[in-house]
Amino acid sequence: MNNTLLVKNILYAISIGVVVNVTLTTPALANVKTDTIIEDKASINIVQEQYLHLSEINLNDIKQIDNNIKLIDKNKKLSVEDVKTFNKNRILDKRCRIIQEDESKWQNDFKDKVIYNKGLNQDIDNNINNIEQDEFNDIVDDFKINKQETINKNNNSKYAVELNDDVFINKKNDIVEEKKENQRKCLIEMNDENFIDGIKYNIIKDVQKNQQKYKEKMNKKNNSHSINYKYANLTNDERNAIREDAIIKAREGNYNYALNILDNLYKSEKTDYKTINDYITILNWAGKYQEAIDVYEKNKYDEMPDYVLLNIASSYYRIMNLNKAEEILQPLVNKDDKEATILLSQIYIKMSRIKDANELYDELEKKYPNDVNIKIQKALSCSSVENWSLAAYEWKQILDVYDENTEKIIKKIDIVNNLSISYIKLARYDDAEKLLREYINNHMASGSMIGNYMTSLNILAKSEQVPQIYDKYYSSYEETPIFVLRELADSYIRSKKYDLALDIYKYLYKQQDVNTEDRYRLAYYSCLNGDFDTGKSVYENILSMQKNSNDNFPARILREENTLLKQGKYKAADVLYQELIKYDKRYHAIYVDDLVKESQYQTALHEAYLMAKDEEMHDTALESIVQISTKEEIRDYKTAEKLVNELYDKYKTEDRYAKAGGSFRNKKSGEVYAEVNNYSDYDDTSRTDINLMGEQYLENNFWIDYQIGKTYIKDENDGNTANLETKKLGLRYTSRKWNSLIAVNLFGLDSNDKTGLYVDTSFNPSDREVINFIYSSEPVYNANVINDYDGGLFSDNYSLRYNYIFNNRESSYIELRKSNFDDDNKRYGWEMGHQYIINNGLDNNDGRSLTRTFTWSRDRYSNQDVVYNSPKLSEFIGADWRWGQNLSTSESLYKIFGIGWSRDYPDELVLSPYIGIEYNKAIDNNQYINAGIIYGLHTESWLGEGSWEYDNKQIYLSYYHMW
Repeated sequence: MNNTLLVKNILYAISIGVVVNVTLTTPALANVKTDTIIEDKASINIVQEQYLHLSEINLNDIKQIDNNIKLIDKNKKLSVEDVKTFNKNRILDKRCRIIQEDESKWQNDFKDKVIYNKGLNQDIDNNINNIEQDEFNDIVDDFKINKQETINKNNNSKYAVELNDDVFINKKNDIVEEKKENQRKCLIEMNDENFIDGIKYNIIKDVQKNQQKYKEKMNKKNNSHSINYKYANLTNDERNAIREDAIIKAREGNYNYALNILDNLYKSEKTDYKTINDYITILNWAGKYQEAIDVYEKNKYDEMPDYVLLNIASSYYRIMNLNKAEEILQPLVNKDDKEATILLSQIYIKMSRIKDANELYDELEKKYPNDVNIKIQKALSCSSVENWSLAAYEWKQILDVYDENTEKIIKKIDIVNNLSISYIKLARYDDAEKLLREYINNHMASGSMIGNYMTSLNILAKSEQVPQIYDKYYSSYEETPIFVLRELADSYIRSKKYDLALDIYKYLYKQQDVNTEDRYRLAYYSCLNGDFDTGKSVYENILSMQKNSNDNFPARILREENTLLKQGKYKAADVLYQELIKYDKRYHAIYVDDLVKESQYQTALHEAYLMAKDEEMHDTALESIVQISTKEEIRDYKTAEKLVNELYDKYKTEDRYAKAGGSFRNKKSGEVYAEVNNYSDYDDTSRTDINLMGEQYLENNFWIDYQIGKTYIKDENDGNTANLETKKLGLRYTSRKWNSLIAVNLFGLDSNDKTGLYVDTSFNPSDREVINFIYSSEPVYNANVINDYDGGLFSDNYSLRYNYIFNNRESSYIELRKSNFDDDNKRYGWEMGHQYIINNGLDNNDGRSLTRTFTWSRDRYSNQDVVYNSPKLSEFIGADWRWGQNLSTSESLYKIFGIGWSRDYPDELVLSPYIGIEYNKAIDNNQYINAGIIYGLHTESWLGEGSWEYDNKQIYLSYYHMW
């Protein structure tokens, strides 16, 4: 860049009042602030030092320059090279946009040749030899200033401020006036090369004179002198002018600029109360509440202006020091300051002093009956502290009196939106839906109103309407507010349309403003929907953020895992637990415990054995295995005993394995069960059983089983009776997957005794499956059969049942059965059933439960010409419901209602309803009693037509004791 052009640019900038800063940074103008104070560097470029302080040229310098410009000889010309260089650099000056008439004169000046003083130019070149050609281009960019804009800015400002490198320049009003005159004379006619070079020389000399002074000032700054030296000697008028400009900038929202100025004014003169007042106020405006409080506490004085007290009270309010805010505001309220009264009312609401708040608002409304802003502030305050009941009332009042005056302050749809939020928070979803419906249907709703409307529909079980609302307002995810998309996804989840919901969550997952809840939902419902790869990937992403978050992500995932377990989504739950185990292997023990709570004992043992392979988790795993093995459903005492001994040999004290030792020591060793059960049928047999049964543990997983009982039988048709004594002795074996009993029954008949074999074995291939086989040889329980047949009529009975457990609430079974009678009669039959726990008593923590059971069975007999009941087809279809209620911690009462259809072919199905009641009482942890009665009726058709008559009844009483 030509040196002549550089100086001309410098002169031009000075003449119009622009502060020159020849550095590689953006030049700072009078109305631009720099937030960061740039400290002195060890080796600063000398040219940067020189031109950084061109702005320190005094008024006389500027006047002299302007006067000299007038004397330029128009007949002197510049070289052709100068003209070409100038035109080339003019292309770069895109932002300068010098007015056309000025530009034409500049062009005319450079058409002819002149010879300039090369010696002086060489002096200048020596002073700027550190600047390369590309750096000159950057300097040109620094001076691309719109001349007209600069003139306007200087005309509208009382002073000019340069804040680059924390150097502040204050020019007096006469300087500003002088600059205005220079602007009018700025038709830049620079043709005298000697004079131009002289000006350049003088400028450099002036800069050099200031270098030492600048270094001294920077040394002072480096010695922790925090007050900008430019503020120290300002007059009161200058301080006021600067302070007033800072206030203007603060009102425009430029808080950092304003605070930078006020901070320097405050530090330079700490008794300037006007500055202190404005500094506190603008700190509060800028949200720097603690800083405002610090300045206030250090400088508070009597008779501080009300506006300052109001602002500092607001700062205390923002940091929730409500008592201090109240203390400051009370004197202002006593002076009937409206704004202070509104703020104090808000504070009272925050403090839950609703009565005091209402009293203040009532006073305000009496004094200013037409000021709707008071009502709005009250409503906003109630919403902000989540006092939704009062907020709903206030917003409804504002809506009811809405007029043009209210419209000037707040739009009607904003009132409706706030009222709908209050309704939703109060669970008044019907009111919210009705309030918003008109705006939704008329296509007048805001995005927030659409979201609130969708929320109401979802909770009101109207989720199917939500996608219709979405389609009405939006055509793509990209144009839809995020919270609306979340409500849409929620509607799909409630409708169990997981694929559609996952499409939305996958979209949200890719957005910059995706939140943690979006991630959780994507991961959770991906697993629930069977997309385990996506679920694992997202959960890994969530756990990777734990180090930089205060949220407990693993705890949230643990809750979701537990939810999946309770729902019977065992595979999905396993995916989540395995992710947590990879994150921290200690979660393996938690997984095992949670499986036990959900009765998933086989899976729990599997995980415990896997955990035992880890050296650090080995002993914890052994304890878990012992605890599970001693459960009633497993009873693998042999394994438990082996592991307890292993732990004892290792630690020599039970303190290190207390859970395992306690579980093994307190394992079940035996039980006894006594019952009395009477069943009677209006056209068949009545039977009363009295039994005493029990079992006792031996060793190595073997148990002894026994039973003593007596049965009284009566034929309801002819009144014949018979008695039957029963004795049973057997051996049971239990292990992780097997529970088998083989026993011999001794039946004491009237004529003689007979024996029968009894086999009962159960196999658990998994936690969800149970296969049970039973074989028994026993007499037909009919009075006429026992009396007519010498030694009774026996039958060999076989049954095979497969039970599938969906989860802790739901299970189903199917059973096949067969009987071969001694008289060659045969029975073939099947039965299926389904049980669902609608409410388990823990859902609402109210001790109430409801279980529904469905049963369907059919049995066919080959011979109907016998004295006992042997129809060609016997069928029953029915369902019953058991409502439970905890009477106390140890007592419960069940109400039973059943409805069924039964028949013995060739009779038709008839309706047979029944009702019952059952009482349970736990005496302690090891014993309980149970009693109940069921009464059944039958009608004359499957629709219940005709008379309703007695069909059957059952009365039972039992006692259980375990040790």
